[in-house]
Amino acid sequence: MRTSLEHPDPTYTRLVEQYSTFITVPSEKLKFLRTTLGKYPNSPLADRVGWLKQLTFRKAILEELVQVLPADSPKPPEIAVIYWLYRVRYPVFLFSTLASTIVALVLGQWLYQNARQAGIFDLRLQSGQVTPKVIVVPSLVPVITNETTKANPDPVEGFALEDVWMVDKTSDFEQYSNGARILTQHEVETEPRDFFALSRKAPKKKISLPFDTEQANFYPEHKDKPIGILYHVTQSDLLPFEPTYNSRIKGKSSHLIEYVRQEKLYNYVIDRFGQIYSIVRDDHYANHSGNSIWGDDTAIYVRLNHSFIGVAFEGNWSASVKLNPDDINEAQIYSCKLLTQILRNKYKIKNTNCVTHGQVSINPSDYLIGFHLDWAIGFPYASCGLKNNYEELPASITEFGFKYDRGFQKAIGGKLWPGIELAEARLKARAKDSGMSTEELRKKLQKDFTLYLNWINKMRSLSKVNTSKSDEDIDKEKPLKLFGD
Repeated sequence: MRTSLEHPDPTYTRLVEQYSTFITVPSEKLKFLRTTLGKYPNSPLADRVGWLKQLTFRKAILEELVQVLPADSPKPPEIAVIYWLYRVRYPVFLFSTLASTIVALVLGQWLYQNARQAGIFDLRLQSGQVTPKVIVVPSLVPVITNETTKANPDPVEGFALEDVWMVDKTSDFEQYSNGARILTQHEVETEPRDFFALSRKAPKKKISLPFDTEQANFYPEHKDKPIGILYHVTQSDLLPFEPTYNSRIKGKSSHLIEYVRQEKLYNYVIDRFGQIYSIVRDDHYANHSGNSIWGDDTAIYVRLNHSFIGVAFEGNWSASVKLNPDDINEAQIYSCKLLTQILRNKYKIKNTNCVTHGQVSINPSDYLIGFHLDWAIGFPYASCGLKNNYEELPASITEFGFKYDRGFQKAIGGKLWPGIELAEARLKARAKDSGMSTEELRKKLQKDFTLYLNWINKMRSLSKVNTSKSDEDIDKEKPLKLFGD
């Protein structure tokens, strides 16, 4: 009986014994067994790949076998085959790895495309499971290619203004492509928008102003389309935002909507559940801004009811307001972002002209800013897809010399927003350049504001009178002839 020589790897021992049968001389066979078993090939790569391990064993065994086989004895065919396979082992391994990688990439791409077409990623995003980084991205400033974004050249990092369109419209709601659903069953009318912007650019036709001013920086320009969005808080009494209060929360929201509808206070209200209500239709003004001033790079706007769309959050603002369920919640902020996107696309509204009531409100009798304080600080601009407009300089200060008092500063937590500090610095530099004190310049600018405000109020009154007259009567009077119309 033939005795088996043992080795730590039984597979190697078995192969050595198998190939020893080709040797007929006992002494040569014993020599072959001892030498070959002593040359056990140890390869970490071969140990991890079964077929490569087999080739390595057989190659080592055959190298010893050909040395003891008689030169004239026939060589087993498998010897040539094994040697050939061993020589091409690395190309075969590389080819197999590349083929596996390509198959994995193709399969992954196929799965991704199918998931995208099925809307899986959109569903996750809308449900709040994935929060897009604004990246902010919000610049990672995104590349803008469509026509709408060309008309709005100021996207923030991480938020590119894209086309949004109405998907469905019924008597009760409007559905938009970005997921927004606007409830319209409470919609009412007031009067069509009709206002004068104070343009920074002189018209081509020479015109004369109806009064003398210390500065001739602005020129009245008639408009009837909204140019901005003004964000408010309703300052309502709030219940805890918990399931046990559902019916009472809904009841309070319902009473609020009815009150806003009767008083025609805002164009839109976002309730505590994030539902968007259209109250006063877009092309009509709402009574939301009161005495107010804002400016952009093209014009100054006074009394913003007609020029800005009013959007109100159901809530209660204070200097310590937090984004949490019991104050202003995430559902409301997300709805605000969707509504802002719709309105900016529809009316080509500049980012700069999306501001808060607390930033624009004034008291014209004592030339103070901050008569109303809702969102005077704390508005989540980035979460609503906007740049931080607290950094914008209030035109009330830079152009008309308004100021703030200690009461205002205390009401907003003691720290002024950056735009106020920059506006004050600009006003001081302007006074120095003009060779006067800051207070002297303020008084001149405040006087000019009063003249502009009185003239705008007069023109509003004329406009209301003219709405009751025939087109023929209005054509005869031509009340805007003064401004080159």
